[in-house]
Amino acid sequence: MFQGIAQNKGYKKMLYILNPRDIFLSFSPTIKLTAYIFLIAFAAIIWAHKAVMASSEPSTKEKPAPHHIHLEIPQDIQKQLDEDFFKVKKYDGDQLIRNLEVETMNRDPAFLIQDKHKLTIINFWAPWCGVCMVELPSLTLLQKNRPDVHIIYVAENRNGFNDVEKVYKDIGLPFNNSFYDNRTYIKRWLDVKTFPTSIIVNPEGQVMYRLEGDGRWSDAYMQKFLDLLEQSEIKSE
Repeated sequence: MFQGIAQNKGYKKMLYILNPRDIFLSFSPTIKLTAYIFLIAFAAIIWAHKAVMASSEPSTKEKPAPHHIHLEIPQDIQKQLDEDFFKVKKYDGDQLIRNLEVETMNRDPAFLIQDKHKLTIINFWAPWCGVCMVELPSLTLLQKNRPDVHIIYVAENRNGFNDVEKVYKDIGLPFNNSFYDNRTYIKRWLDVKTFPTSIIVNPEGQVMYRLEGDGRWSDAYMQKFLDLLEQSEIKSE
């Protein structure tokens, strides 16, 4: 504690200025307890916020999958895939889908997740991409003909939501399976440089294939390919 002097209307008044510790110690036990509870609650809120942000942010480190995928694709089908798409990459189960934040067509927050009972195709497209405009109707047709396959459409955000919404309505993409990558989490996770890009995920959440460019999704070879993916075995390490 220290003492100061103030001049007020011709007379001197003693001012006692307390440091924060002295002020706190002068409080009643009830006020002290309330202050402690407030500080603990505030710290818990800050910790929870940081934990949520950390879980939403894309990470370059993927949790290793506990199983490998045993998948043999005939050479003729693999050759057609390579000819059909710009780039084809096969995975052995070491990469898992990331449940990252996206937005619905109502701009509500949602999380990307595979169907836990079906093969899932996640198609990343852009409204300014002419090739995407050709591929999207073929994917919607595939969905009608293959109810055993779940297709998710994720739009990138370069030109804003209005352009995405227009294409979504014009083509008639399904509301429940259409999402907007407003915060670019999906684009960064997939490291997308080619539009469209599709990844195929099994019910366990393991990425099986990455297909860049548009493909002939209705062709007979593609149906055989999808059948083989559905029948693939998952073996423990």
